[in-house]
Amino acid sequence: MDDKQSRLAEQRRVWYAVIVAWLAALVAVNLVAYVPTHDGPQHIYLGHLLNHFSDPGSIYPLYFRPARPLAALGFSSIFCPLDDVLGWQIAFRLSLSVIVSMWGWSVWALARTIDPRRAIVGVMGFATAFQWTLYMGFFSWMISMALGLGTLAVALRLPWSVQRRVLIALLLAIHAVAHPFPALVTSLVLVTLVLFHHATRRWWRELIWLALMGIPVVLVIAYANGWFGSETVSLPAGEPSPERSFAMVMRDALNLFVGGPYWRSIPVSLATAFAVGWGAWRWKTRRSGATDRALWLVGSLLLLIFFWAPLHLGTWEFFSPRFLAPASLLLWVALPLETLSRTAYLVVFSLVCVHGGAALAWSTRFHRELFNRSADILALAREPIRRHGPRLPMIVDTRLGYGNEMDRWYPYFEPSLNVGTLFAIEQGGVVPYTFTSVPQLHGLVFSEEGKSRMPAAPYRQVYGPVYRAAVAQSNQHVASAAMVSWASFGSSFEDVVYIGPRHELETLVSRGYRVEKHRGDGAILRFEGCPTDVAVMVSGPLPHALTVEYGWLPVTLHSYSMTAPTGTQPIENKINFSFSGMPCGPVWVRAWLDRDDTGTLTSADRVCNGTDREGRMHFEITHETRHVVCSLD
Repeated sequence: MDDKQSRLAEQRRVWYAVIVAWLAALVAVNLVAYVPTHDGPQHIYLGHLLNHFSDPGSIYPLYFRPARPLAALGFSSIFCPLDDVLGWQIAFRLSLSVIVSMWGWSVWALARTIDPRRAIVGVMGFATAFQWTLYMGFFSWMISMALGLGTLAVALRLPWSVQRRVLIALLLAIHAVAHPFPALVTSLVLVTLVLFHHATRRWWRELIWLALMGIPVVLVIAYANGWFGSETVSLPAGEPSPERSFAMVMRDALNLFVGGPYWRSIPVSLATAFAVGWGAWRWKTRRSGATDRALWLVGSLLLLIFFWAPLHLGTWEFFSPRFLAPASLLLWVALPLETLSRTAYLVVFSLVCVHGGAALAWSTRFHRELFNRSADILALAREPIRRHGPRLPMIVDTRLGYGNEMDRWYPYFEPSLNVGTLFAIEQGGVVPYTFTSVPQLHGLVFSEEGKSRMPAAPYRQVYGPVYRAAVAQSNQHVASAAMVSWASFGSSFEDVVYIGPRHELETLVSRGYRVEKHRGDGAILRFEGCPTDVAVMVSGPLPHALTVEYGWLPVTLHSYSMTAPTGTQPIENKINFSFSGMPCGPVWVRAWLDRDDTGTLTSADRVCNGTDREGRMHFEITHETRHVVCSLD
C-alpha cells in the first residue's frame, strides 16, 4: 500500500471512530428519559414560562413580566421551539443531543482544519462533551463555546477575504448572544492569530478590522452587564469566593473538565499537561507554525487563569472553572499529530479510542444511575394534582443520595437542587427560586406585583448546607433548628415539595404539615397547622398598642404577629388573637404592650407574666389546644 492509500485508510479509520463516538454520545443522552443536572431545571422552567406565558388562564402574568434579553440565549433558542411542540422531556433530550453534537463536531472541525491527522481529537470532543459544565447545566456557555470553536475553524482559513470577515463577524455576534464569555475567548484567539500570521507592519490594519468585526460582541457584553439600556439592571452579587487550598485547586483541575472517576479524568489532565510541555519545546526549538503558537499561547494563558483566578468573581459564580475546557481543547488541537510516524499515530489513535469509548460508556452508566436515583422524584412530579399559587421547594438532599461522594467526581454538582421547578411545570404553580431576575439575560422577570404575591422564601444556600453539616457532625440541636426554621417558611406557601430524609418528613408532619403525595424520599405537603387563639388578659381598654407574635421553637425569630390598636376594648377582660397558621408542637408566644409607642419591643414595654428573659411563653400546641392564655395584669 503506497503512502497516499495509507493516509486515506488512516483518515477513514478516524472518520469511523468520530462517527461511532458521536452515536455513542447520542445514546448516552437518550438512553434515559431525563438526565439530572444542576441548573438544567431552571432553564427548562424558564423556557416553559416563556412558551406558556400568554396561555388562556395562565397565572404567570400575575408574577412575571416580559423582558428584553440579548445574551445567554443559547439554550432557550434551541429548547423553546422544541418544548412548544414536543413537551419538556423530549425537548430537553433533543436539546442535550444538539449541545453534545455541537461540542464534538466543533472540536473535530477545528482540529481537522489545522491538519486531517489531528481529526482524531474529535473522538475526545464527544467524550469531553459530558463534562462538569454540562452537568452543572451551563448549557448556553457550552453552546457558545462550541460556536466559538466552529468560528475558529472558519477563521483558520487565512488570508481572510471581505466575505470571510463578514462571516466571522456574524458568527461572533451569534456566539455572543448565545453566551458572551466564550465570545471573549474566541476574540482573544483571533487577535493572537492575526498577530502571529501577519508582519508587524500589518498589525494595525488587521486589528482595526478585528475591532470592527467585534463591535457586536462589545455591545452584547455591555448590555449583558447593564451598562446601557432603559430596562437593564446591575448584575446581582453572587456567592463570595471561598479560599481554596492547593489540594482543592488540584482536585478541581482533575474534576472540573471531564470529571468522573480518576481513570476518566487523570488521562485528560495528563494530555493537557503534555500538550503544554510539547508546545513549549516546539516553540523553543522553532518547530511550531503560527497557528500552533497562537493556540498554544492562548490555551496556556487560559490554563494559568484557571489556576490563579478565584472560584467566583463578583457577580459571576464559578468563574475560574470556565477557563479549563477551552484551555485544554486549544492545547490539544495544537498538538502536531501529523508529525508522528504511522506506528506512533496508531498508538495515539488506539489510546484515544479506548479512553474515549470507555469515557462515553461511563457517561451512559452515570446517566442511568442519576435517572434511577431521581425516578421517585419524577414520578412524584407527575402526580395528577394542580396548583395555582406559590410552591416552596424544600430540597434537603440535593445530591440524590450521593452526599460528599459526588465531590470526587463533580465538585459543586447538586443534581436535585433545582428539581422543584419541574413540579411547577408538571403540576402548575410558581416557585421562588428562578432565573427571572436580570431583564437583559432572562426572558421573564418578577414583576413588582409578583414579588408582593410571593411569600418570603428561605435562603436555601444557607439552610441546606447548615442542616447537612450539622447531621455530619451529629449536632442534632442545630439540625433540628435548621429544619424547623426552614419548615416555618413553608406555612405561607400553597404547598411544599420536600426531598430529603424520611425521618425529617415525620418532623414536618408533627409540626402541622399534611402529606398529600409521597414517593420514596420525596413528598408534597400542605400546611394545616394547629389553629390557636391567644387570649391576653387585660383590665381595661388598651392604653397602648398590643402586639402578639409567635415562633417555631427552637427558632428564636418570630413567624407571624398581630397588633390590636390603642383603645381596643376587651371582652370579659381579654383580647383574643386568632392565629390560623400556628404550628403544632413546641412554639413560643410573646405579647407586649408598646408603652413607648415605638412599634418595636424595648425594655420599656410590658410583657406577659411568667415569661422567659426574652418575654416569651412556651407552649406545646396540639390539635386539641384551641387556645392559650397570658396575662398583662
